[in-house]
Amino acid sequence: MIRTTKLLGLLTLCMGALSVLSGCPGGNNTPGERTACIQRVDCPEGQRCGDDNFCTTDSKSCARSNECSVDEYCSEGTCQPSACTTDSECTSGNICRQQSNGQGLCGVGCRTNDGCGEGEACNLATFTCEVAGCTPSDCDATTEICDDTLTPAACRRTGACATQLDCTLYARQINDGNEYICNTEQERCEIKPPCESDSDCREDQGEICDTMPDPNVCRVGCREDGDCLPSQLCDQSSLLCVAGCSSSADCKAIDANKEWTCEDKQCIELCDTQDDCPVPGMICTGAPAICQGCVDDSQCFANQFCDKTLGATQADVDDPNVGLCAQLPPDCPADAYGDNHSRQNAFTIPSLPFVTDGEAGGTAQPLFCRENSGGEWFQFTVSQANQIIDITLEYDNSSSNLGIALFNNSGNELVASERLPDVDGGVERIRFGADFTGNVYLQVRGSSSNQKGFAYKLSVDVADPVACADDAFEENDTPTTAVDLPVATAHTGMQVCGDDPDYFRIQADANQIITVSLQAPLALGDLNLTVTKEGSTVPVAQASTRADIERAVFVTEDAGTYIVQPTIARGVGNVDYTIEWTQRANECSDAYEQNDFCSLVTAKPALASQLYENLNI
Repeated sequence: MIRTTKLLGLLTLCMGALSVLSGCPGGNNTPGERTACIQRVDCPEGQRCGDDNFCTTDSKSCARSNECSVDEYCSEGTCQPSACTTDSECTSGNICRQQSNGQGLCGVGCRTNDGCGEGEACNLATFTCEVAGCTPSDCDATTEICDDTLTPAACRRTGACATQLDCTLYARQINDGNEYICNTEQERCEIKPPCESDSDCREDQGEICDTMPDPNVCRVGCREDGDCLPSQLCDQSSLLCVAGCSSSADCKAIDANKEWTCEDKQCIELCDTQDDCPVPGMICTGAPAICQGCVDDSQCFANQFCDKTLGATQADVDDPNVGLCAQLPPDCPADAYGDNHSRQNAFTIPSLPFVTDGEAGGTAQPLFCRENSGGEWFQFTVSQANQIIDITLEYDNSSSNLGIALFNNSGNELVASERLPDVDGGVERIRFGADFTGNVYLQVRGSSSNQKGFAYKLSVDVADPVACADDAFEENDTPTTAVDLPVATAHTGMQVCGDDPDYFRIQADANQIITVSLQAPLALGDLNLTVTKEGSTVPVAQASTRADIERAVFVTEDAGTYIVQPTIARGVGNVDYTIEWTQRANECSDAYEQNDFCSLVTAKPALASQLYENLNI
């Protein structure tokens, strides 16, 4: 209504004064082609909104930005468009400033000292050029110091804080990529821990906890269409609000040669047959007909079934009632290893090394069937102690996920390797040091989404350990020849052997929390970790958890020297590993301080029924 009223008013004025439209002021457009406007965005590209509220190709001279339209600014003597997303869209001496509504507008400012004149410096809190140099009285006494090591001297934030704004400005200054929050108890800026859920983010500002980066971060996004504007929908692949359609005609912009329907603000291509569908197994159905997942076997061909473990989208995969049409699997075919689907019926490997070819038509081709929930079992003998059992499984991980596990003669699991298929790449391996003799059992286990029988390759061998390889810290085979291990440095490519131990020396400060980490894949060798005070045999910390990472943690009272020893759990073979140690001040503080006395508890919020982490006592 506003735009229409202005247009009618202008026409009335023009008609009253000159009686013809061609006499209206402004621009070089010809009569009959002029477009009414309120601001530049109403005009075609290359035109601006003139003072007469008609679009024009004429530029406008200016001395100040208030002489221009609301969506323009004055630069180099003419009115320029102010909307922007990056500094490069603004003219020299101007930057793209983010407004509270998230929109960027060009305006005078700086990012670095290079953008300022002689004798000036860029204030990174306000992004404006100011007189360079400082004295202590120029800086905030609680959060800044005048750093005279800079040229020119400038106020520099120390990381002290009273409000969150202090930490926002501190983060801009150090620019290390981290977000900082104010610990009001200690009055210090701290790195904000990774979010665990959306409730850890500023939900009132439209933030969600994005779990794709590592670590998790809070960012503006959406979970469902209700999080977006009425004209938008939530794109589930990016978790961002995107423009939605209002009618089928809007979808022609995607491909004018195809037929579309607009459903729930989403453009969906129409289909004639299943051959038109982008994902094999989808069906063409509905009114109008669109490609979608099946819900019943009757919707598929006679030699197919509706496999509800599959889906064309993640939403379909998560929906137990929707699937894709897949070929009916044949009955589970027999292989050369009999009914070896339990430990009691394990196939006895006649000799080592044992290798199957795993190729179709092979004479020794093992087949895995999903209905055999017990997996496939093989049995072999370790005839000599202190040897290495080496097992490798290879399989097609495109539609299956297989793993392997090793058991002793009593049926106790010794070690397993069963990672997700996108992690293992279709290969699982166990390298186990056997300090015993006797029968051992191998289980091939896992699942297949759409096959009853598919081939895999298996190799098994038992042999003496290979010779131990020296690493960068040899010779460090005794506590007296232990080598110094620098703090906070991950040392990779290390190797420890059953007959060649490793010792390291660490120099710890007083009143510190010391963490020593040892990392090695459990399936390729189980390591233990021991830490003692130099000159003592009594452990101050130990770790032997049968996990890929062992951590020994202890607290120092005085500064001192400690000996770190990684060892192979069974003392057989050799294992590659990574080792690192860190220390941090032994300070007892958390988000609920001060709560050291009963009298202080009433001043704190009551705890809800949930898990509370990172608390110190």
